[in-house]
Parts: sequence; structure tokens; C-alpha cells
Amino acid sequence: METKKKNMDVQPKKSEVLPAWETYFYNTVHVSVVAYILYCVYRASTKCMYAGLLNVYDFETGWSFILRQKDMSNYEWHFFYNLFWIIIPWYIAYISLDAVAAHHLSVIHRRQTCLIYSLIVLTYLLGWKSLLLLCLHSVVMYLISLFQSKVLVWILSIALISTLNFEPFISWMRLLNPEDSDGKSYYMLMFTLALTHLRYTSFCLEHVECMTCTSSPQQDIDTDKLYMEIKKEIKDTQTDEMKFSLVDAFVYIFYFPLFFCGPIITYEGFSKQMNESAQKPLQENQMISIAFLALRMIFWAVFNEFILHFFYFNALQHNLSVIEDMDLWTLSGIGYCQGQFFMIKYTVMFGIPSVVARTCGIEPPAGPKCIGHIYTYSDMWKYFDRGMYSFIKRYIYLPLGGSQGNIIQKLLCSLGCFIFVYIWHGIEYFIFLWTLFNFIGISLEVLGYWIDKQTPVCKFKNSMPGIYRRIQGLAVVPLFVMSTFTAFCFFGGSVIGYMYYQKFIVKGWLKSWSIVIVVVYCCVQSSMEIHERQKMKKKRE
Repeated sequence: METKKKNMDVQPKKSEVLPAWETYFYNTVHVSVVAYILYCVYRASTKCMYAGLLNVYDFETGWSFILRQKDMSNYEWHFFYNLFWIIIPWYIAYISLDAVAAHHLSVIHRRQTCLIYSLIVLTYLLGWKSLLLLCLHSVVMYLISLFQSKVLVWILSIALISTLNFEPFISWMRLLNPEDSDGKSYYMLMFTLALTHLRYTSFCLEHVECMTCTSSPQQDIDTDKLYMEIKKEIKDTQTDEMKFSLVDAFVYIFYFPLFFCGPIITYEGFSKQMNESAQKPLQENQMISIAFLALRMIFWAVFNEFILHFFYFNALQHNLSVIEDMDLWTLSGIGYCQGQFFMIKYTVMFGIPSVVARTCGIEPPAGPKCIGHIYTYSDMWKYFDRGMYSFIKRYIYLPLGGSQGNIIQKLLCSLGCFIFVYIWHGIEYFIFLWTLFNFIGISLEVLGYWIDKQTPVCKFKNSMPGIYRRIQGLAVVPLFVMSTFTAFCFFGGSVIGYMYYQKFIVKGWLKSWSIVIVVVYCCVQSSMEIHERQKMKKKRE
């Protein structure tokens, strides 16, 4: 016992794995490099703007007190920023209606009242033809779920989401709004249809699960008995909390606060929270938390608009001739800005609907985690779009056996997840490259976790944690560099991704590669330190 206690005393604490001076050095390099590449982007933005090298249609008149043009070339942000100004009054009306219904109507009538409101408002905002298409998708999926086959549900689900990528379906959907000269109605239909697809797929899979639990015959074999006990437990939970009528499907699919841009919440979580919200009114601390979240979203929305007056990374990326003449520091800065802007954009796009949903008693998945200190593919997928991650894990990865199989089975299950991600995001070449490299990155990480659990490695880690940490950081560098290329493909398309590859890999020379490795290594070690501190903080809580 005393020997064990001595060994525990000898082992260093997580926060003391590296010397303090070394950690400070990594943090200093990380902060300094970020500051410098941001300056490079600002300098290039100002220079190219005044030299007339950027497309004038990528800009609009900025705030009067700044006296600079504002970059409006990121279509998704520009679209949803303006859309929120349109739908915020409808959000306020929904909150008021839901509060009145909660006090004066039964739970069933409350849901039906809010559903009627949602359908009326969506008819006005989307048009009756677009809404009818969404309803037809949902009804057809519901009817297929009555056959009690998850395979049929998935076949139809993939077929329906594929209509967003192929002719003649694309032309037919454009004809739903013949007056849509600027393409905004079509864009909104595509975006909401993709989110609606995840919701009705979730509902139908839960519906099939419930029906199969109810109808499965008893078995005499011990393993089958255990299986039946698990199925019965799921059935009991679903019977108490989840209803599966077509009206219940519409209440979930067309839930107004989360309809336009999410975040996605599975039907199991939605149904449970809907029942709880009917029984538990909001407490004072919850209202304070919601108010704080609303203020945060306002701040980040204004911040995003503000930086677009000074950092033209979106417009710069649209001009290949300008990009080709830039140095590696500026290119790195554009990539970094694209990632941070994307994160803040979805923080706002998820956050504002979440404020409304939380006010009505629904707790959606949290927004994106800061990607500035995420250094692994797995954490990026887990903490960016948490709703999508929960969907994939619950309906694809776990049913395929990914949590219980060996390393080969886990990789095959991951491949199935990324095939779905590729189809859902759009069957484009740059999406294929993005998903392919993400799958390769995840696969290498799974292999790394397996190696990390081997006995010799565990002994080495416990005996020399500092050296192990440095080797671990060095091993992450190639994955981190690869992740930057996948991000460039996702943000700018395959042409931009290939151009970055040429700049960094093909045309890079010893000096530039040495700088890249050293800088990325310092940033990875800084991110690892932040990750360890966060883990220790959670343990203390």
C-alpha cells in the first residue's frame, strides 16, 4: 500500500508535465503568430482595396462612422444576418403565444396551437408551394416508417436528400418560386429542406425503434433475453415520453424556433424536453442565463459585421490572381480568418434560435466550441455542430456497432458516417475532398488512440510524461497541417485547396517548411495545454 502511495506521489500532475517556461514559450509563439497573420490579412485587404484588385460587387457601403467598405461576399452570413431581422418579430410573437398557451391550454392543445402558428408563418415566409414540398417529404417518410424497417427509412431518406443534388429535381424546385430572380427563396428552400431531412429521419427512426420494441417476440436464449431487456427499457422510455402520430411529427419537424438554421436536436431529446417544459416553468436563474446568451449573440453578430469592414478575407479568396501572389503568412492568415469567421457565424446562427427555444423550455445543443485551440479531427466533429454529431452517433455510428467493435469495425462505421456527411452536404468534388481527408484524419487518430492504450506506451507515458507529450505534439503536426487543407477546400472549393497545396507543399522549400513545422508544433502544444486545463477544471467541478 505504501509503495503504491509513493508511486502516486512521484507521478507529476497534468499541469506540470512540461516546465512553466516551455509552456509560456508555446503560448507566446501561438499568440504572436496569430497577431502577425491577422495583421498580414488587414494589410493585404487595405492594399488590394485601394489598388482596385477586388471585385466591387463583393462590397457594400459600410457603417458611416467607419468610412470603409464592408465585405459582403460571404453569401451565407449576409443572407442569414438579414433574414434574422425579418424573423425576429415572428420569434417574439411565438414566445408570447407559447407563454399564453402554456397557462391556458393543455399540453396537447398548446403544441397544436404552436404548430398552426408555425405553418401559417412558414407559408408567408417560404411560400405555400415550398412548404407543401416539405410536408410531402415528411408525410412520405412517415408512411414508410409504418413498415417497421430502418433499412427502408434510410433508403428513402438518402433518396430524398439526393434530390437536392440532381436534375431534374433542382429545376423543379426552382420553379416553385418563379419570381425568385435573385435566388434567395431557392437558397432558403435548400437550406431548410436539408435540416428538415435530419428531423424527419430522426423521427421515423425513433418511430421504427418504438414499433419493433413493441412487436419483438420473446426469446429463450440468455443473450436474446438481455437484448430484449434493453429493447424493453427503450420501449418503456419511449412510451412514457414519445408520441408518434403524424401531428407529433409535424410539431417536431416544423418547430418554429429551430426551423431555419437549427441547431439539430434529435426527436428523443425534443420530446422529452417538451414534456418537461410543460411541467416546469422557467426559473429566475434560467431567465438570467437566457438573457446573457442573447447579449452574447448580439455582441458576436455585431462583431462579425465590424470585422468585415477591415478584414476582406472572403473577397480576397474569390480572386485567384491576388491569392497566387501572396506570401505564406498572409495565406495562413486568410485560412485562419475563414475558420474563425465560420465559427462565429454558426455561433450566431445557432445561438439566436437557441435563445427563443430556451425561452420556450427547449434546451438545444450548445454552440460551437472555439476552434482556435482544437487540434484533433475528433474534437472538431464533436464540438462544432453538436446536434449533427449527436444525430450521426445515435442513428449511424452506434447502430453499426462502432462503440463495441475492434479498430477495423470502428473505421468502417466511421466510413459509413462520412458517406452520409458527403451526401448530406452536397455531392460536389470539393465536398468529397473535405470528407475524404476528414475520414483519413479520424482514422489516423483512432489508430493513435489504439497505440496510446498499449502497455509499453502506457509505461513510457507514466515514466516520462514530458517527453511523451512532446512526441505526441510532434505527431499531431502533420494531421494539423492536413486539416488546414481540408478547411481551405471546404471554404473556398477544390481550386483554392489545390492552390494552397501547391504553395505549402509543392513549392515550399526547407526554410518555409521548417517555419511551418515549428509554428504549428508550438500552436499544438499551446492548444494541448488549454485542453488539459479544461479537463482539470471539469474534474474539480
